[in-house]
Amino acid sequence: MKKLKLILATAVVSLSLLALTLFVAEWGVGKYVFVPGSAYSNIRNFITKPYGTAEYLPQPYVNYINNPALKNPDGRYNNNAGLRLTYEVNLQKPDSIYRILFLGGSTTYGCLVHDSDTYQQRLAAILNTQLPASGTPFKKVECLNGGMGAATSAEILTHYLLKYQYMQPDLVLVNAGINDCGAYGNFSGAVYQPDYRHWRRPLQPFKEPSPFVKNLMRYNLVALLVIKLQYSFYFTMTITDNEFQYFNNQNPWFTFGADSMFTTRYNAFYNNLKTVGLTAHSLRQKMLLVTEVIDTLTMPKDFVTLYHTSLLQNNRLLDSLAHNLPCAFLKLDNTEFTSKEFVNDDLDGIHLNPHGERLKAERMAPAIMEIIKGKYPAYTYN
Repeated sequence: MKKLKLILATAVVSLSLLALTLFVAEWGVGKYVFVPGSAYSNIRNFITKPYGTAEYLPQPYVNYINNPALKNPDGRYNNNAGLRLTYEVNLQKPDSIYRILFLGGSTTYGCLVHDSDTYQQRLAAILNTQLPASGTPFKKVECLNGGMGAATSAEILTHYLLKYQYMQPDLVLVNAGINDCGAYGNFSGAVYQPDYRHWRRPLQPFKEPSPFVKNLMRYNLVALLVIKLQYSFYFTMTITDNEFQYFNNQNPWFTFGADSMFTTRYNAFYNNLKTVGLTAHSLRQKMLLVTEVIDTLTMPKDFVTLYHTSLLQNNRLLDSLAHNLPCAFLKLDNTEFTSKEFVNDDLDGIHLNPHGERLKAERMAPAIMEIIKGKYPAYTYN
């Protein structure tokens, strides 16, 4: 009996010490690891969302797509093609529909506004109101939002060639330039390559945890274990982080030097979009190039250094492309987009708020309506 009591007492003490250890460990991990804003905290918050999965899915050849499963309460819906649409696109487009395909990055996707506030939705409303008096045979303007967060001209090119051309757009509208600016950065040990392998890595696959695991992850120790075992790659896999990784690309195939990127002969942004334009022309699809707008007043200083000069360069390249392609060109007046048109709580000087999206639509609408009426190719619209 004494031996049994000793065993039980030892077990109680051991369990008590274990419980105390777990309690202290749980508290310590919560206090020092899952700090609000830390990588661990952000990852746990992301993978335990009740409604969602990763915003992007890796796919062969096109790098990644907007996740078709993303249908969440903040008003973002993607269809099976990765377009920001609540419906699937009929590849056999009726002649009565004028279809516009929008290509670009997060400023095209409208990542910080509701579906109804994107400039594509506002454009559709404007153009469809004006359509009856246009004298055209079209009954409806359809706007396909093919924007993707962090997309460069490389993704624009591959998505258009391998997927979107089959949707038979009448007009391909490209509003891009910001995400390509990182290619001009001074990367430690990296050599400029036109395929952008000098500054971007492939997106890694994301596996959503089961509801049971999500529920358990409210405990800090469980969350830490799950992240370490299943999601450690998330510390280096995000698209924007991959753009700014300082790594040396091995075996560079392009040997004309970094300065060559500033010539139209070797500039990837210029030549990627040139290929899109030539392909669109061969398919009798019109093309409209539109410049990006930024707000350098609210933009962080390191962003100004990275983006401002480079974006001016890319906007000039769009101008040059329009001179050399059968396409139209719209240069938005950056001075019209003041700080009040950009998202206040983001303060990156890049993403527009609903008011800015509406202004963007209003500035685009006249040029697009002229193209719908058949006044194309026109080199430039003001």
